[in-house]
This record gives sequence, C-alpha cells and structure tokens, in this order.
Amino acid sequence: MSTKNLSLDQEPEECAEQLVATERYSAASEMVRDVELGWLDMESGRVEDFDPEAIKAAGRERLTRKSPA
Repeated sequence: MSTKNLSLDQEPEECAEQLVATERYSAASEMVRDVELGWLDMESGRVEDFDPEAIKAAGRERLTRKSPA
C-alpha cells in the first residue's frame, strides 16, 4: 500500500485529533483510510439510506410482538 500525504481543513483535523486522543485510532491516517473505504462502499452500492424512523418503528413492532398479551 502506498503512503499518501493529506492536508485537512481545521474541523476534520480537530475531529481526527480527538479520535486519536480517545484511542479510537492510533493515527489520523487510519481515520482517513476508514472514510475512504466508506466512500468506496457507497460508490459500489453496499450502503443503504439510513431511515431512523423506520428503524424505530420496526423496533416498536418487535417489542409489541414480544410483550405478553
């Protein structure tokens, strides 16, 4: 794998620093790699739209089916 140098705007740079500080990533380059993989997933159609209301409705339905009558 080749190494790439990249300059981030202030907000993404601060985000990367926070993620490294909390040990979610050991380096900002790992975060950038994950973002790049996410974009590739989107471009290939492996990502679906996120609909929080549909997720909540499905969860409520499952809870209703499991609750005693």
